[in-house]
Parts: sequence; C-alpha cells; structure tokens
Amino acid sequence: IEAGAGQDVSLDTSPNTSVAADLLARMLLAELVLVALTCTGFALLILRYRRKVAAEVTGLAGYLRRIDAGDYSLDVRDNGEGGFSLLKNDLYKVTVRLREQAEQLQKDKTALANLIADISHQIKTPLTSLGVLADLLAEDPPEADRRAFVERLRAQLGRIQWLTAALLKLARLDAGTAAFKS
Repeated sequence: IEAGAGQDVSLDTSPNTSVAADLLARMLLAELVLVALTCTGFALLILRYRRKVAAEVTGLAGYLRRIDAGDYSLDVRDNGEGGFSLLKNDLYKVTVRLREQAEQLQKDKTALANLIADISHQIKTPLTSLGVLADLLAEDPPEADRRAFVERLRAQLGRIQWLTAALLKLARLDAGTAAFKS
C-alpha cells in the first residue's frame, strides 16, 4: 500500500488476508472444542469417581447393617491400596472381635443358666428333707430322735440359705452390679 499526498489509504483485502482470518477462526474454534471436550471428560471422570465412592460407601453401610443384625459371617478384607481398603480391613477386625465377644457372651449365658438350674435342683433336696423331718416331728417322737431331727432341720436350712445366697450372687453378677473375683 502506498500513500502519497492527498491519497486515500485502504486496506488490502486480498485473498491471503481472508485465508489467514479464516484459519485463525478455525483454530480458535478447534481450541474451544478441545477445551470443551477436556472439561467434559474431566466432569465425566469426577462423576465416575463419585459413583464409585458412593457404591463403596453403600456397600460398607450394608455390611454394617448386616453386622448390626448379628450376621458376623461377612468378610470384607481387601488387599488393595487406599482409604477404602484400610477401612474395610479395620471393619473386618472389628467384626471378628464382635463375633468373638458374642460367642463368649453366649457361652457365659449358657454356663450361668446351667449353674442356676443346678442350684435350683439342689434346693429341692433339702426342701424335701425338711418336709419329711417336719412330718416326723409332728408324730411326737422320743426326745433323742427329736433332737436329731432338729439338728437335721438346721443343717438343711443352712444348706438352703447357702444355695439362696449363691443364687443372689449369680443374679448380681448377671446384672453387672457385682464384680467377679476369683
């Protein structure tokens, strides 16, 4: 473009300028599409990760509900890496500990029930003996027999008192109001 005195200056609208502007517009459009695809891909990755985390949390919540219901047979051990693997392994350890405690509690309850049944059965014997001795005393036996019957009555009463005290101690142990000492 040459400009002389008093001449108008105009832009060259040659085909080369139009091609450059067109190329620039296409590159800008391509960059915008690339940015949009990158953002969409990133958003999809985040969505996928959130769904995976939600699925893991839902699975662990279901596992905990089953444990709460008493189903200790579940095994969530995970040899992978990451926070969920650590959490799963810790939950498994707690599950094992809860199962062992539940089994021990059941054994303790069974042992206590057997002990109470045994003591209750042992109370029947002295009570029966007391009834027989009372009947014998009612027949007005000789003085020597009467003294022997009274001694047997006292012995059986002592036995019943001991068994009753044992039952009361067991009841306090079961209720947790007394501590067991060997």
